[in-house]
Amino acid sequence: MTKTRNILVVEDSPSDAFLLRLAVAQTHLEVVLHFVSDGEKAIEYLKQEGRHVDSKTAPLPDLILLDLKLPRMDGFDVLDWIRRQPGLNHLPVIVFTSSSLSIDINRAYALGAKSYLVKPRDLEQLSKVLKPLTEYWLELNQRPDELSVQADSTYLIAQTKAAASSMAQRTETLVTPHDTKTASVPRQPVFLLVEDNENDVALVRRAFSMAKLLNPLHVVDRGEKAVDYLSGTGVYSDRVQFPLPGLVLLDLRLPGLDGFAVLKWIRQEPRLNDVRIIVLTSSDDMGDVNLAYQLGANSFLVKPVDFETFFPVVHVLSGYWLWTDKTLDHSSPPDAQEAHPVLAVSQLSAR
Repeated sequence: MTKTRNILVVEDSPSDAFLLRLAVAQTHLEVVLHFVSDGEKAIEYLKQEGRHVDSKTAPLPDLILLDLKLPRMDGFDVLDWIRRQPGLNHLPVIVFTSSSLSIDINRAYALGAKSYLVKPRDLEQLSKVLKPLTEYWLELNQRPDELSVQADSTYLIAQTKAAASSMAQRTETLVTPHDTKTASVPRQPVFLLVEDNENDVALVRRAFSMAKLLNPLHVVDRGEKAVDYLSGTGVYSDRVQFPLPGLVLLDLRLPGLDGFAVLKWIRQEPRLNDVRIIVLTSSDDMGDVNLAYQLGANSFLVKPVDFETFFPVVHVLSGYWLWTDKTLDHSSPPDAQEAHPVLAVSQLSAR
């Protein structure tokens, strides 16, 4: 890392806090851990009040590790509070807890958690988790501009309407969230790459091969095809052959329906809006970064320019999201058991 980063750890267990300190020291990570022991103190820290008024000793964190079972105010309430603060909701919050219950995982994602990790049981396992976690969120991930987190949606609206107009002849409807085509993610997670550049596709495939990733990689080259794949329609209706992905790698500049419109559609589909989406694009424009997060991207990565720099990115990305992050249970998303209206692709602009 080029500079020391700050991590706020919201943890009431002294033994777990001690283990974290040991793991950071053992892995020689250039991070400073700031500890608070309950939810109310976490909010006090983030508001820079009370004992935390000095930004030199209590700086705004680059990352938050949040336990759920906390005294006074639990982690869910802290998550809900953070997402409603315009100056703070850009911060990546990683739930770091002992609970592996589906109901907790679902609720944490619904409240805006960027990722969900179950605490390792010993120092060795914790050290292995911390390295990819910090590499991904503190080095690779592109953060939004905290000074303009309310992204301008004018570009999105214009692009979505243009894409919808160009697809006026497409009248096939998307399956409802209640449909059996939205089956659970398979045991071996699948990647869906939405990318129209053949060279970049080849680069990703080569990086997968070099990283010895056995996970299936499905590729679509247009936003409309991504919608069809995720909704299980047309040529992608066979969920055995085309299972729901554990992770979507999404380019923004796509022909027809662009990446922003695909993001918007996914996050408005209750059975899909918890799919983890990593924007992987050549753009480092802060307007694009802000808008992607505003629309629900889990993370934003700028494409490396060559294989030598791309390979480590794929290695860390896959290592973090597929082997560390806890997958949400798509079989029972909260408050999404009832059927929802069916929309045609050409109706996306109306939302």
